[in-house]
Amino acid sequence: MTPQTAQGDLLYGTHSIEAALTSNSRTTYHAFYAVGTKGEEDVQNDAQEKAIQHRGRLARKAEAFNVPIHWVSRQELNRLLPPGASGSSGGVALDCSPLDNVHSITCASDLDAMCQQAPVDNQCVLFVDEVQDPQNLGSTLRCALFLGTAGVCISGKNSAPLSPSVSRASSGALEILAAQGRLTYSKGPLPTLLKHMKEQDWNIVGTVVNDQRAVPLSKAPTDRSKTRRESGGGGGDVGSTAEGSNKIAIVMGNEGHGMRKMVKRGCTTLVTLPASMGSSSCNSLNVSVTAALVMNHYLQE
Repeated sequence: MTPQTAQGDLLYGTHSIEAALTSNSRTTYHAFYAVGTKGEEDVQNDAQEKAIQHRGRLARKAEAFNVPIHWVSRQELNRLLPPGASGSSGGVALDCSPLDNVHSITCASDLDAMCQQAPVDNQCVLFVDEVQDPQNLGSTLRCALFLGTAGVCISGKNSAPLSPSVSRASSGALEILAAQGRLTYSKGPLPTLLKHMKEQDWNIVGTVVNDQRAVPLSKAPTDRSKTRRESGGGGGDVGSTAEGSNKIAIVMGNEGHGMRKMVKRGCTTLVTLPASMGSSSCNSLNVSVTAALVMNHYLQE
C-alpha cells in the first residue's frame, strides 16, 4: 500500500531522480515510486512509450541501490506528491533523505578551496542572494552547471530552501552540484564576506538594472590583467580590483528588488543588460537568464 507521506524529501521528475541516483547525492533512499506495472501500461502514443522506458530505466537504477520499488497507479502517485507537482513528475518519485552535503562558507579561503576541487578549470563563483522563488533558483542552478561555473553560493537567509521543487526546476543540477561540493551557503552577512573577498583579489561583479556606475555587459572587460577601473567609473569601491586577479564572483539579487544596498557596495564591478529599443515596460530579464548571460560572458574566454 502506498504511504500517504514520504519519510524524507520526495524528489519527482525523471531528470532530478536520475541525477540523484547517478551522483549519489543523498545519504539514504527510502523508496522509488513509478506509474504502471513493472514499467508497463497501455501505450497510446510515442511520448507515452518513451516515458514508460524512462520509468523502467530509473527503476533499474534504484534497484542497484537496493531501493524498494513500488509500481502504483497515477492516482496513488498524485496523492503522494505535493500539490501542483503531478503534471511535472514524469510518473516517478523518489523518497530520500534531505541534502546533507551543502556546507556553509565564512571566508574567501573557503571559496578558493571549492574552486580548487571543482571538476572545471576556472575560479568563477555565482552568488545567489535572497532568490525566493523555487523555480528561479532551480533554473539558475541549471544554468550554473551547464555553463560550468566552479560553484554556487546561496544566501543563508531569505532564500528558497533546497526543496524537491528546486531540484525539479534545476533538471537535477541541484543534485550534481551538491554531490560535487560545488554548492554552498554563505554564513553571516554577505557584505562582510564580499569585503574579505575583495581583500583577496576577487573581482565581484554585481548585476543591476539601472546604476550610473554600471557598464553594459557586452563592454565589461574579461581580461583579468586589467583593472576594473575601466568598467566601474568611480564611486565607492567599484572598479578597485587588483591587477592580475582571475577570481570572479557574480552576484545575483532578489527577483523583485535586486541586490541589497550593502551588497551592491561590496561589488568591484557593476554590469547591466540594456533593454533593446521598443521593449517598452519589459526592462529586465528573469534572474536565471541574466545569470546565464553574465556567467557566459566571464567564462567564454
